[in-house]
Amino acid sequence: MANNKKTGLGMEFPPDLFHVTIYFSYYKRNQHSAAEFFNYYQAMDWKNRKGKLISNWKVLAWQWIFNKCT
Repeated sequence: MANNKKTGLGMEFPPDLFHVTIYFSYYKRNQHSAAEFFNYYQAMDWKNRKGKLISNWKVLAWQWIFNKCT
């Protein structure tokens, strides 16, 4: 983990799986769901469906949690 105080806030790319897992656990989701999200966007090079680089992975993670896990 980096010594930067802003690490894990959602703006760095690619995010650390560790931070993604913490974010998912905050919303009571398991590590498998976090890894599924991480691997999906890792395979897409952290770009959206239109090919644009994602600006904040936490926004996508929230959408993933809301759409896939509820």
